[in-house]
Amino acid sequence: VTSRSSVNIDGSGGRRLGILEKVDLLRRAIKQAEDMAVEEELIDEARDLVQQLLLQEELRQQIEEVRKAEPIITQTQYCTLVNPLAQLSRRAQESKLPASLVHTANFLLNKSHAEYWLQVANNRLAEVECATEDSVGDMNRLREAIRKADSVEAEAKLVGNAQSLLSRLSAELEIRRAVGGFPEVRVPIPEPPKDYYLPSDIGHIMVDENYPLPPPDTGQYVWIPSDALKAQRSAVERLKKGLVEADKADANADLVSEAKLKQRESLGILKKLEAKDEEDRTLGEAAATKAAKKLKKKKKGKKKK
Repeated sequence: VTSRSSVNIDGSGGRRLGILEKVDLLRRAIKQAEDMAVEEELIDEARDLVQQLLLQEELRQQIEEVRKAEPIITQTQYCTLVNPLAQLSRRAQESKLPASLVHTANFLLNKSHAEYWLQVANNRLAEVECATEDSVGDMNRLREAIRKADSVEAEAKLVGNAQSLLSRLSAELEIRRAVGGFPEVRVPIPEPPKDYYLPSDIGHIMVDENYPLPPPDTGQYVWIPSDALKAQRSAVERLKKGLVEADKADANADLVSEAKLKQRESLGILKKLEAKDEEDRTLGEAAATKAAKKLKKKKKGKKKK
């Protein structure tokens, strides 16, 4: 022991000693200092340094144990490896241990925590054959667990497997929602009864200040498709996109088959609605053109007077 502020623990010839060698050297120096009745305060400093070095070595060894076991995905691993590392890390932050070692410990803690809870979230859904609305809560937890795992550089394979599972379940859920989201429309029929169609089933020409004349800048009427047609188009497009994603994600085959049947049925309805829309447009534009001619004729008559 050489002074109040430092302890000489270099090896002979300047050789760098291992931590346990330093501890052994310090303990012998402390014993010698006690025998020589060196000032107690200086001896206490050396004892504190011994404890710091022992903590540093214990933390280093625990870091190695966690690294050898990565990824941490079981409760046993978490309790026997991560919890002790967390306790050592808390003690290390209160001591004067190397910042790089403390940083490594904290990085591993965050990584292991994220990997463990990612696996927990993954396990809750791993046996789900096909997603339903009941799966939404667990899917949201898995999505958040993936986000956290990504942010701490969790094992790529673990994250990839979880993402694949989430993609499949998300595709299945979207297909269910797309199939269930089709509007109730009145399918066009030959010679429909007088009150068969509602206003939402019939398209119309956009009416502006020029009507019944067409817009002066284009000379063409602007046709607004019926609400029923727009809703059917949107639903068909949604299901189409859902089936593309389902194919990529290897979604449940039975669900995909049912969705494809619905797709064929809905395309048939869409075709009929579009044909009706064209008929409505032809009639609407003819009526508007007739009204425009009457208006022009009326204006000419006024000018002659």
